[in-house]
This record gives sequence, C-alpha cells and structure tokens, in this order.
Amino acid sequence: MRKTLSATAALSLLGTLLLGTLPLVTTAQAAPGTPGTPSAPSLLYAEDFQNAPLTGATNIAAYTSTTGATYTADPVYQDASRCNGVIFGHQATDAAFAAAQFCTSSWWPAARTIPAAMGQYSGVADPDTNLAVAEQTIGGFNDYTGVMLEGSGINVGGTGRFVTFSLDVGNLCSTGVQALDRFYLMDGTTPIALNATDYNICADPNRQTFTVDGRVVSVGTFTGNQAALVTSPTVGFRVTNQQPSGSGNDQAFDNFKILDVTPQLDKSFSPASVPVGGTSALTLTVTNTDELAAKNGWSFTDALPAGLTIADGTAATTCPAGVVTAPAGATSVAVTGNLDAGMASCTVTVNVTAAAPGSFTNGPSNVTGVGINPPGESTVEFVEQPWACDASGYLFQSPDYPAGPHLVQQVDLVSGAYSTAFELPSHVNAAGYNTLDNFFYGTTAAGHLVKVGANGSLTDLGIPAGTTGTLSIVGDFDNAGHYWVTQNGVNNTVYEIDLAPGSATYGTVVNTVTRTNPAGVGVSPDWGYIDGAFYSVGTDATGNVVVRFDPATGASTVVAPMNGPDGTQFTGLSAGAVYVDAGGYLYASNNATGNIYRIDPTTGATILLSAGPAAAGNDGARCALAPIPTLTVSKTVEGRQAPADQFTVGLENAGGTV
Repeated sequence: MRKTLSATAALSLLGTLLLGTLPLVTTAQAAPGTPGTPSAPSLLYAEDFQNAPLTGATNIAAYTSTTGATYTADPVYQDASRCNGVIFGHQATDAAFAAAQFCTSSWWPAARTIPAAMGQYSGVADPDTNLAVAEQTIGGFNDYTGVMLEGSGINVGGTGRFVTFSLDVGNLCSTGVQALDRFYLMDGTTPIALNATDYNICADPNRQTFTVDGRVVSVGTFTGNQAALVTSPTVGFRVTNQQPSGSGNDQAFDNFKILDVTPQLDKSFSPASVPVGGTSALTLTVTNTDELAAKNGWSFTDALPAGLTIADGTAATTCPAGVVTAPAGATSVAVTGNLDAGMASCTVTVNVTAAAPGSFTNGPSNVTGVGINPPGESTVEFVEQPWACDASGYLFQSPDYPAGPHLVQQVDLVSGAYSTAFELPSHVNAAGYNTLDNFFYGTTAAGHLVKVGANGSLTDLGIPAGTTGTLSIVGDFDNAGHYWVTQNGVNNTVYEIDLAPGSATYGTVVNTVTRTNPAGVGVSPDWGYIDGAFYSVGTDATGNVVVRFDPATGASTVVAPMNGPDGTQFTGLSAGAVYVDAGGYLYASNNATGNIYRIDPTTGATILLSAGPAAAGNDGARCALAPIPTLTVSKTVEGRQAPADQFTVGLENAGGTV
C-alpha cells in the first residue's frame, strides 16, 4: 500500500491540454525600479483541481478545469486501481472511492489526510475542502518510470520569455522508496529541463509538516531551479517520475502554476549630472525573480539617446558568461549573459559621454532584447562647466591652421610659463571672456558662434542672424555681457551680440557699427575692452602704437606710441592675442616670439613681462576682473649731485630674500 506522497510526481497528472490555447492569466509583471532586489514571478496559468465534487473521487481523465482544459498522462498514471490519477479531498466518501475503483479500502483513511494537509499549507479557509491529485503507485509493480503529466497550449504572452512552473506536493514520507520527479517545459516539441536533479520532497529541507487524523504529512512547493527561454507564444509542460518501483513512491500534488520568470533590466547613471565631455557610468542591472532559477541566454541591446556615446570602450560585468560589446565612440551597448541558480542579480557597467550639453533619457524604447523585461527611464544631464575667473591668460592656438591641433594654452602672463589646458575639436578665433557667466566665446571658420567650457566642451550656438557666416578674428566682451566681434581690417562691420544670461535678446545681434581706422595705421587682429572702449596694438610709420576703438561711433584713433622704459618706441610687434586685467592694463603676445608685454592704454608705456608660447593662429582672452600679480616700481630722483650717481632698488619677498 502507499504510505508516502512525494512532491513533484503529483504534478504529472495534468496531462495534455486538449482545448486549444489557454488564456493568459493577467498578473503584474515585475516592474523596474528596484535593481538587485528580486520580485515575484508573474502568474501565467494556474490549476487548483477544485472543479470537482468535494465528496467525490474524480479520475484525472474525466476532469475538466475551469478554463476548459483537460489533462492526460501515461496509462499507468491514469489507473485508479493502481492508486494513481484520482482527484479527491478529506471529505471523499468511501462510496466515491469504491465507485472510482481507487486503490484498496485500507489505504483510503491515509490517502484523505494528504489533501487536507496541503490545504493547511496553502492557507485554505477550510482545509477539508481542498482537493489534490493522488499518484500513489500500488506495490508489486516496477513500471512506474514515465510521464505523470503533459500539457500544451498555454499562452505565455509573447516570445523570448523565461518560463518555469511550480506546484505543491504532499507526502507521508513513511514507507518504501520515494518518487524522483523531473520537470520539463515544452517549447514546441523540445523538452527543456527545469530541475538539475530529480526532486524528492521527503529530502527537501524546506518542506513543512502537518498532522491530520494522527498522521504526519510533509508538504512543500517545487519551483523549477532552471527556466526555459521559450521561442513560441504558447508552451507545454511535462512531469515525469524516474522511480520505477511501486514500493512507496507515493505522492499527491496541487496548485500547479506556470510562471513568467523573465529577469528585469534596470538602468542608472552615476553621476547623473556631468560636465560636457566628462563621463558618467551607465550601470545596467539584470535582476532575477525571487525563485532565483538559472536564466541562461538572455540578451539585449541598449541604443543610447542621440548625442550620447560610449566614452572609452572599457566595460565591466558580473554576469556569468557575460559578453559586452561597447567600443569607444559607439552609440549602443550589446550584452549577452546568464544568471546562475541562486543568483539575485548581475550588472554591466560602461562609461558614456556627450560632446554637447543636454539631458539624455534612456528608457524602455531604447532597448531591444530576448529574455529580459524592459527598464524604466533613467536620465543623465551633461552640463557646460564654467571657468574660474583666474589670473591666467588663455591662448587659443592653431599652429598649423586650418589643420589641427587646436589648442587652448593656459599662460602665466608674468612668468610666461604655459601648459595645454585641452585640445578643441575645431579652430576658435575672436575669443572673449564673458564675466557674466564665466564662459569663453568665439567663432569658427564657418562663422558659428561657440561657447567654450572649462572642461573643453564646445557648444555650437549656430550662426547669429544678421552676421555673414564667415570667420571673425577680433572679439571681446564689454561689461554688459555683449560680445563685440568683427573681421580685421578697415571698414568692416562690427557686430554687437547680446550674450547676457537671461536677456530677452540673448544670442542676437542688437547693434552694428562700421569700423574705421586712421590712415596709415595697421591694427593687429585682437582687442581688449577697457573703460568703454576696445584697445589694440597698431603700427604706423613710427612703430607700434596703442589704438582705441570707440564702439559708439566705430572710429579708431591712435592713443600713444608704445614706448619702453628707456623711452624707445617698440617696432615690429604683431599681437594676435591681447588680454586685459582688473587694473585696466592691456597685455599683448607677440605672434613671432611669444614675448608678453604689459601696456598702459592711456600713455602707451610698455614693459616686457615674460616669454610665452609663439605660434601663428593666435587669439587670446582672459577674465578681465581678475588681477594679475605684477609689481611696478618707479624711481623719482630729485637733486642729483653728479651724473654718474647710481641707485640700486631691491625687492624683498615674504621669506626675506632680496
């Protein structure tokens, strides 16, 4: 007689679904937003075997579910006389057992206890009303290896899903050998194993025990520790018993469920706000469902939002057998991998960047995949990085113009020391520093207005309406945040472009004047704004001179000759880059030599400060509000007693050194 009901064999009686495709049970799919925290599977199909009389004993071959499904199994597992394939509960009568020809009468009291114990396990209000399927293999036979359950036509809601099933199993676990159950999901005609080893509820450490009518019943839930990645919108299932002996090998089952256990993909950016040209780590988390079955062979491609690219081509993953395709400069990330049994989640990390400011949202529409639930939205913002208003001058150089490199050199105007801050993707000229937002602006060879950030970002603001769309090489800002820019030469149009943050006319030409130069005076191609006017280095017949441009009238005038400390006028100085400091001095860099000079714009007094970088294609700008740490010493001698009298002037630093 049968004394034990082992867990998974009970499932086998479900048999073949004979009524076509069964409807999809509508339960919530795992939602994005909790990466690394497994959520419950989604229920696709359920059978509780309650569509039968509570006092009866119904053969599995005669059972029809509430969905209209019927089930079959191998003949031996439909044979009631051999204690198999009968649905009943604690309230089944002796007459019902006799009519069903179920087993022998001496086994009926023990058999009734198992459905009641399973009702307690599953929380049924009245456990005595719970029904289950008995597969309790009468002794004396050795032919019980076979299919206990096979079904088909269950709708899984689409292709490329991971599917498994679960069922409750009850067993007295007190006599003979135990059932050894194997579970398969059928993808077409292909069986896919769901458990790596044969299942024996009596050896399951997670089983619970319940006492009914003095008998101790073990009950547990089997859930596949592997999942099938299905290619069909409908699936079947098969449950087999690998135990041939009928001596023991007793089980009952209930609450059969087919589950969607597709992992959830989530995306996040860190940091979520990054300077333009910087990098943010995009982390893609694949999170298992809480049964933690193995999920092998999922894949997805994340097409990055327009403007976002892979930064450096390095990628890291914790996913078993993970392969990440994300070369530098690519606009997508392709990933394949697995989740091992017991694994809650795994991650893929790649660095992304953007060359222009913007907010980039990466959501479900960006992802195509197999065996993966799409993510929610995640956003990263690339922002322009303002400059610090520091004492340095910044030299925009293209030594081999129009070819690169296009360098921005940070220059110490006092010492001449310089270093490359970064390289720009294109030539920038007519550079000016806007003290209202702490960004450099300039123009490109195509006449586009560009904004330069402290991290090397270059934001294209387009061709301002009313300009010619050609390269300008002279530019600087006034105190109101207006950018005055022109080509070099005589009778050129000077454009006043409003770049004051928040202005209603931001980015537009608000005024134009025609620039005129004095006859016989050549003007170097840069200027700096001091006290309402723009100053440049010029050349006339006598040598170098200071030239003042009046933005109100467009007229340029010679202010004074550029004389050195000994009164000698400078000659041959062509300054492609000029700077202004907070004290109102003009600084000029000689293209040919790199020498840097400080000039008093009102008197023309000029001193050599340092030797900086020389190059053609120069343009310079700096924050005019920042002082430059220079010290000017003047000497006044009264009552000289002899022409040969000499004076020594010493400067002592904070350390006491002269």
